[in-house]
Amino acid sequence: MLSLGALQILAFLADPAEQMFERITPQAAVEQLAACGLPGASIRYDEELQQEVLTLTVAAPVSDETLACADKAVSFYALELPADLQPRYEKLRDPRTAALSQQQAERWLAKRGLLSKLPSRAEVRRVDAALALRLEGVCGPQAKGALRAAYGLVTLNMDWLERSMEPNMREAEVMTCLLHAIRVTGVQLAFFGNEVAPAAE
Repeated sequence: MLSLGALQILAFLADPAEQMFERITPQAAVEQLAACGLPGASIRYDEELQQEVLTLTVAAPVSDETLACADKAVSFYALELPADLQPRYEKLRDPRTAALSQQQAERWLAKRGLLSKLPSRAEVRRVDAALALRLEGVCGPQAKGALRAAYGLVTLNMDWLERSMEPNMREAEVMTCLLHAIRVTGVQLAFFGNEVAPAAE
């Protein structure tokens, strides 16, 4: 079963013309990390992400400049660092990748004439079944039934997702469309067991 992280990576890599990350091998990422002054990274396969993850043990102090270099060096691969470095790294990486993914999503949708069909961020203050249907409608009839709304979030319908994972390029494009539409509108997306329950009163 693909995780949300894996689905997002699929969306990023779905169209070679819309790349926000350089397509490189994990071995190349390790070499680029070494060029940043961070040698010795190891590679492991993560079942949840369904891709390789880089792990690095660092003993010496690491500057923000080095961490910024590492962020670009690893491309789309996740990088695991010691506990004292990981928050600093994520603080540098998260805003950059969020901005890149927003730009990529807007380009992808605009290229297909879909960007203007999205509800505005002001219109998505209420996340309900009507909004889920509207997002599905942007991505065409094959997206019908893909989304559910609950507790102010949008979740992916497992049954629809199972069907979308079949080897069908059109279905893959529909998934990419949905993820990009959700990204651009700013709707929060929960995934499978990550749905948020209402707070106790």
